[in-house]
Amino acid sequence: AENDAKVMLEQEYDSFWDKAIVPTVGLLVSKMFNKGRQLTFDKYQEYIFAFRYTAVLDSRTTAYCRELDGKVFQATDPNYALLTPPNHFGCRSFWTEILPNEASGVQVEGKPIGIPVYSSVDTFKDLAEQEKIEKELISLVENEQNN
Repeated sequence: AENDAKVMLEQEYDSFWDKAIVPTVGLLVSKMFNKGRQLTFDKYQEYIFAFRYTAVLDSRTTAYCRELDGKVFQATDPNYALLTPPNHFGCRSFWTEILPNEASGVQVEGKPIGIPVYSSVDTFKDLAEQEKIEKELISLVENEQNN
């Protein structure tokens, strides 16, 4: 009976890990990755023409990210901020900067009609906990940058 209980606890833990911890950590890593890129973009904004939404294209890519892949936005477009990845659990998308010398022939298209704008925080059941973890991670990143 003790062994059965132990097996059940391990299975429950594994299930929780796979369904909650791994996706949440992945989302937070993606958020910090994109936050770091945004800090660099902000620092060198005068050297950037526009931004291209870049999705990792494979069998796990969502229709949402596939539709946005390659779309070009100016930093002043409100949708640029609203569509900044990650946009969902498992999102591996990011912005790629387009420099002025790369801008020839680039069309600034913006958001396709019909693509909703939603926040990755909608996927968290406990927003307060997510915000707490996010603030701690941002603090860690900022402390590392200052050292």
